[in-house]
Amino acid sequence: MMKKLLHLLLCLPLIFVSCKKVEAPISGCKDPSAANYNYLAEIDNGSCVYTKAIITVIDINDNIVEDAKVRLHQDGQISTSGLDVDPDLADEKWTNSNGQTVHIFQNEAILNVDVSKWVGTNELTGTNVIMLLKGKTVNKTIEID
Repeated sequence: MMKKLLHLLLCLPLIFVSCKKVEAPISGCKDPSAANYNYLAEIDNGSCVYTKAIITVIDINDNIVEDAKVRLHQDGQISTSGLDVDPDLADEKWTNSNGQTVHIFQNEAILNVDVSKWVGTNELTGTNVIMLLKGKTVNKTIEID
């Protein structure tokens, strides 16, 4: 009897240790540039959502413009949410052969769009404003002259 009790006392802790719950790894979006980035995610589940601006640059004759500089920024903007704007929130790219640039942000924002291209000694420019919506792709066409 004593031997059985001793075996039970020795084996009982092993039962509790071996029953430890194994937690499943956290899945989610692991891309820091996505609107729904999850820093705790251990497995990327393909759920990433991007706040994207696609800017198309055309000239006054409706021709696409390649190699134009497109700058999106908040300089001088007033936030609709009442929050301070971030003057460092900016992105600058050059248009591709389709006259487009793609800009990815994490959050919603209202941004100025400034476009410029030098043709000889003349600078062609255009400006506009774009409102980015979280998790959406917003397209904007800017004409330069």
